[in-house]
Formats: sequence, C-alpha cells, structure tokens
Amino acid sequence: MGHPDLPPVYVAPGLPPRPVGTFVLATGDSEFDLYALGPDHAPVPTRCCSICSGLSHEGVSHTLTEDPAQTTPIGSCESFSLHYWDDGVLQSWYCVFHDSTTSTPVLPDPTFPEPVHHYVRHEDP
Repeated sequence: MGHPDLPPVYVAPGLPPRPVGTFVLATGDSEFDLYALGPDHAPVPTRCCSICSGLSHEGVSHTLTEDPAQTTPIGSCESFSLHYWDDGVLQSWYCVFHDSTTSTPVLPDPTFPEPVHHYVRHEDP
C-alpha cells in the first residue's frame, strides 16, 4: 500500500469468510470488542506484529502477498499500520501491511479520517 505504482499487500487468511484481504483484526477475534475500545485506546497489535515478523499467531500462519491471487509473495514485511476504522461497514481496529518502511497509511474512505498508527518492524540484536 502507499505508493500508487506499487501493488497492495494482501494477507491470507484475511478476515473470515474472506480467504484473502488487505487487513486483519489487530488482535483477538471480536470486531465489536476492539471497536468498543474507541479511537483513543489502540490495542496492542499482537496479531499484526506476528504476521509482519513471519510468525504464527494463536496457531494460525499468515502469508503476505502482492495480489489477491496470492501468486507473488512479498520479500518481507517492513511495516504495518494500525487503523481504527468506522466507515459504517468496517468498525474495529485493523492492521494493513506494507513492504516498505515509507508506505503511507491508506484510509478505507477519506471521508472517515479515523486514527492510524504506523509501526516499523525491527530485528532484535
């Protein structure tokens, strides 16, 4: 995501029932519970950190790809954005993944400018 000439980064599995999507819940399995935290109380994005680091989360392995057909895996996840979305359809804290540390967080709908936090992955020494 970010630069308009770069393909979006999709994650598989995405949110049920979608096998592939451009976002996942930040943590847990309840959109409602995360939404109830409100825009000023971001959760710790444990699922997103695991996915970006290439680790499984709660027994589920995720794959990041550059297209919805899952045919072009990205080299590595360099960062992700934690979004509080409330556009009348999506209502929760979600993560969107980037293959660059300079990606610009993309809002699902510019008319709903909800909070976005950008995280850059780092390697432990």
